Amino acid sequence: DRPMGTPSLISMVEISTEPDPRAARLVLKLQGAGHQGQVVQLQQKGLVFFEQRLADGPFTIDQLRPFDPNAEVTLLLKSTNLADEKISLPLKPQEKRTLYAKHHSLTAPTPMQAPKDSAGKAGEDDEDVEFDSDFLRGNAFRNVDSAAMKKLGRARPGNVDVEVFRNGEAVTKSTVKFTEPPGGGEARACIDAALFMQLGIKPEHVSPAGAALVGQGNPQAQSAGCMYIDQWVEGASAKYDVSQLRLDLSVPQAFLTRLSRRSVPPGMLTRGENAGFVNYNLNHYETQGQTSDFLGLNSGINVQGWQVRHTSYLSQSNSASAGNSQQYVAGETFVRRPLIDWKSTLALGEIASSSPILGSLPLRGLRLASEEGLMSDEERSYRPVVRGVARTNARVRVSQNGAVFFELTVPPGPFELNDLNPPSSVGNLTLSITEADGSTQNFLVPYSLSAGKLNPGSVRYSLSAGNYRSGGVTTEAPLLQAYLRYGLNTLITPGLEWMVSPDYASAGLQLAFNNPWGYLALNRAQTQGSGRSDLYAVGQNQSITYNTPVMGPLTLYSGVSQQSLGYVSPLSALSSTSLDPYSPLNPKNSVFVSLGLSLGKFGGLSLSAVEQTTWTEGRVTNQYRLSYSTLVSQLSLSVYMAQTHYTDGTPSADSVGFSAALPLGGVGSGGGVRYNQNQTGTQVPLQTLSAYGSAFNNQVNYNLNQSQTGDVGSTSASASVQYAYGSLGASVSGNNQGGSLQSGVSASGGLVVHSDGVIMSPTVGSTFAIVELPQGEGAGFTGSQARINSSGFGVLPNLSAYLINDVQISLEGASADLEVEAASQRVAPVEGSIVRLRFSGTRGRPLLLLLITDKDGRIPIGGTVTDSAGNEVGTVGQGSRALVRVQKPTDTLRVQWGDKPDEVCSATYLLDDKNLANASGFTPMKLRCVLGPETNKAAPVQASGNTTVKP
Repeated sequence: DRPMGTPSLISMVEISTEPDPRAARLVLKLQGAGHQGQVVQLQQKGLVFFEQRLADGPFTIDQLRPFDPNAEVTLLLKSTNLADEKISLPLKPQEKRTLYAKHHSLTAPTPMQAPKDSAGKAGEDDEDVEFDSDFLRGNAFRNVDSAAMKKLGRARPGNVDVEVFRNGEAVTKSTVKFTEPPGGGEARACIDAALFMQLGIKPEHVSPAGAALVGQGNPQAQSAGCMYIDQWVEGASAKYDVSQLRLDLSVPQAFLTRLSRRSVPPGMLTRGENAGFVNYNLNHYETQGQTSDFLGLNSGINVQGWQVRHTSYLSQSNSASAGNSQQYVAGETFVRRPLIDWKSTLALGEIASSSPILGSLPLRGLRLASEEGLMSDEERSYRPVVRGVARTNARVRVSQNGAVFFELTVPPGPFELNDLNPPSSVGNLTLSITEADGSTQNFLVPYSLSAGKLNPGSVRYSLSAGNYRSGGVTTEAPLLQAYLRYGLNTLITPGLEWMVSPDYASAGLQLAFNNPWGYLALNRAQTQGSGRSDLYAVGQNQSITYNTPVMGPLTLYSGVSQQSLGYVSPLSALSSTSLDPYSPLNPKNSVFVSLGLSLGKFGGLSLSAVEQTTWTEGRVTNQYRLSYSTLVSQLSLSVYMAQTHYTDGTPSADSVGFSAALPLGGVGSGGGVRYNQNQTGTQVPLQTLSAYGSAFNNQVNYNLNQSQTGDVGSTSASASVQYAYGSLGASVSGNNQGGSLQSGVSASGGLVVHSDGVIMSPTVGSTFAIVELPQGEGAGFTGSQARINSSGFGVLPNLSAYLINDVQISLEGASADLEVEAASQRVAPVEGSIVRLRFSGTRGRPLLLLLITDKDGRIPIGGTVTDSAGNEVGTVGQGSRALVRVQKPTDTLRVQWGDKPDEVCSATYLLDDKNLANASGFTPMKLRCVLGPETNKAAPVQASGNTTVKP
């Protein structure tokens, strides 16, 4: 009965519950048919936890997780110019609700009419544009016909080396084939399987044609076939910037795996090169006729991916009473190798076991343990999952307790954030989505973190075997220790651990829970052993910790632990020659509570209380601490009171303290002054006044300290200097009692040995890089004091393992003659690797030339400038100007912009002491360029300023 031609809107939405295969809870599923512009929304307790704009046709959305597993869910269907329709669904197994709506008489949009004078196919106006090829000269435009000129600034068919970005994040540098679509038009990027697999798209969102191409086992077949990005993934798009050689791929964020947003694909990881290093730490100390010297060495060598590490110490002391003494100690020596395919690390030698439940033990043997850095984001430590839908290019912000800790711009479509690192272990998250039109939506995501919590399906393990080491000495006591932790579901993570030696055994169980009401961790350890007195011991140790979610400004953290009389820790059992489980000093039980109260701009209060009972009869210890801190303008103030009370008659210990800190600017950048006063019981209070800071771009750090306790006062001062090859430090202190004086000097740094020689460097970390830049003496690295030496080598002392590092060359401090072709490289090293990065650089004096022909004519844009050896040294730009880099103090330059005799000229420059560089490091010159192939007529005319340069 509706009028003819009036569009209708028929929509059906069905919401149902189904079990989550990964967790013991229910998830929601939406399916139905919608109309363009409709919005489906899910709410719980008045808060929106899901929203999506529908397209024409059927849809299915599953695995939706409400934040409250018990409250009913309300489904709203929103349509333009129509009232919202809604239904509610209780969260019970196999529940289903259907919303069916049929609407008529919707206003049809009026199509926009094209102007009569612009009729025709889109883009036909481009065919009317004509270019005069005489305006384009030089090698850059040779062999470019009129048709090709119309496509300048557009992508053209062929292979192009581009930088590939995905949703604004750099992915790789790759050669991409550009092809014209079957229907014609501008060439588009054709993505092959090798490049597509680096994008990190979830398999379920890859098109059938794409899955078939990826599934081909032959790498040559994979590289031969390619498809446009929207053929790979529906809803994806590509944008190519010709001027920047940059290919931007836009993919709905929810289609990306967690690996693609943070973790490094295994194929991008590098083990580095064969090289070695030695870190040294030298210290000399003197006081009242006594001297001591210390040298610590930390060395290592990498060979074919195996990493050998060794520490050693040499000390010497000299005094009038004790005479001369020397000591050499060989520290730990071990071999390590990251096992990329196993996501683990193997270590052999003098190591320590990995144990989060019973405690780590030093041993000589081997350890095979999970490597966190090699795991994808979904396998790493527990993180909350935040989901939503963006209608446009939207800004997504996530905050906790009022503080924004994450922000991301996402393309249109669904998104999923599962690599968040909230700053607090408790506190619900607020998700804010700001669309391109300015509209904002806010959602609440409950969150609390439990110690030992893992993401569902994630595994951690460790296996250690060897002989126990005590005080650096290996004993004859063998031991075996292993643990396994598994993310069972979103609610619980169990962990098991086992340790055994000939006279002792221990087993541990850990359960970590996470829910909207806080986190709960349960730990239990069981031990048994026989001592040398044949006394058999059995004991238990159990603990519970609980952290509530944020309750307004109040936070609560509490726990209780209990230990039986016969319990002996693994470290105590192996360290003692006799097993005495009945030590009366062992703690029987303990309880602790910690409260925090935020007062907003007035600061914050904290209160903690601990009660501990030992097996000694009547021995109970109670500890209390109350503190307050605030910020007044830039002045930080804090005060605390503490008391320790004993029930067996031992005198109580009371203490009170106050501190104030004020930052100061000026010469000491990042520095300030600090005052502390502390008093315990009836003792004389200790007062300390300190001044600290840094200068010269943080290369110099200093600290001045004055302490006073009654009539006894002491003064100390220290300073350290960071330089290209390490650091130097000095300190001095003294007091007013007897005039004693102490002084010391220190030095630290490193030596790196590689296939081309030895490099002096700052102290290197576990993972670092050797940088090669020929002729780059004086150049440095962004964020480091290290420099390239005269041999063209330098050391970047620290890299982040298992992450992509962007290494950038800094020309600050280098000669203005130095030019680096590509000043940035990206590398992803494994832990402990020594990476070698090669940069290409040239030296030459940069000249800014104004070229005038002998007929007072200007040279067209694009003219090529070459030196007498035929090397291309620059290109003519606007205004007949050219920026060239020359190697000789005098030479004849050839400028060519065509093939005719009058389309080439020659100019001779002469550099002497009168030619000065400007503030930018360029030497400006004005040169006469003689037309024709002859060069003997060329002569300089006038340099910049008032200086005349004669031939």
